[in-house]
Amino acid sequence: MTTDAASTGAPQTEDRLPFDVRLVPAAAVCWSITAIGILGGPGAALAATASAVAVVLLVAVALHGMSVRRGRPSSSRSGAAAVIVLALCFGGSIWIQMRSLAEHPVAAAAENRAWITASVQLEEDPRRLTAPGPATVMVKAEMTRVDVGGEAWHVGGRVSIIAPQSSWSALLPGQVVTVRGRLGEPIRPDMTVAVIRTSGPPVTVNEPGTISAAAGTFRSNLAAVAQNSMPPDRAGLLPGLVVGDVSRLDETVSDNFRAAGLTHLTAVSGANFSILIGAVLLVLRGVGVGPRATVAVAFVVLVAFVIVARPSPSVLRAALMGSIGLVAFVTGRRRQAVPALCGAVLGLLGWWPRLAVDVGFVLSVFATAGL
Repeated sequence: MTTDAASTGAPQTEDRLPFDVRLVPAAAVCWSITAIGILGGPGAALAATASAVAVVLLVAVALHGMSVRRGRPSSSRSGAAAVIVLALCFGGSIWIQMRSLAEHPVAAAAENRAWITASVQLEEDPRRLTAPGPATVMVKAEMTRVDVGGEAWHVGGRVSIIAPQSSWSALLPGQVVTVRGRLGEPIRPDMTVAVIRTSGPPVTVNEPGTISAAAGTFRSNLAAVAQNSMPPDRAGLLPGLVVGDVSRLDETVSDNFRAAGLTHLTAVSGANFSILIGAVLLVLRGVGVGPRATVAVAFVVLVAFVIVARPSPSVLRAALMGSIGLVAFVTGRRRQAVPALCGAVLGLLGWWPRLAVDVGFVLSVFATAGL
């Protein structure tokens, strides 16, 4: 004898469904349009948007026809309309940005390998490069003012700076520096305007902000404690496992992790956030703090950890998913990983479209989806 929800009086809920995949088409379409626009330029963005809208319309018509033949109501029209609106918004946005990038004056100067003096704000910690020759680092930065051939422009745009490790490795995100170097075309299509190669230290360096300095002090202190209390090969690993700082990681250990396919352990991801936020929720709820106050404190801790660990693609994805989970916790809504992941993808691509072609972001999203 079998019973169903109607016969037993139990409320019918969607909890029986293992996954809520309603946001998956929107995330896939918007991600595809953004990636194609970045890799192919403004024309490719328009073509991808038009193709995506046509495909969505065809699928919606086919699903509606199937539902009519079966005599069942269908929500394909409203779902398709939402996907089309998002596709048009993402397509229009990436078209405007790629058009602006193609017409950027620094991009034209990079084709001629011109010399440049630029005032830039660093976006990340300098990352050590493994290229042969003198030790060098690469750092991403946002331009605020450039001087090319005696002509000054107050323009924005993202650049990659390749510089000596000895004079650049101690700089912190948020610092404003002046760099003198030679322009080159972008290494890869990631919405970077140009590459600046310099062989000397920054011309001028401003002091870091209070928050950036505090985060840098925390990372330095963690590394110093590890160096003073652990063997050298393990001392460089601990900061990587905790906050993703691999600047002191031994080359042999790094090669071993790469050979074993375990390099993801030294990148901050959802596991770090789960442990941290889980501990905060457990302690605060255990001492009787209310759910709203608990979520507020957990959110502050989450933001602080993002600042300390640096907002890399995997960190941003995990942080946004964690924020969605905290909102669900305080509102009493069901917490499902797939809608949270898709919401994180849409939110991050809307704010930072360059993540669509970032290998770290791609691997982070697909690894989370697989789990």
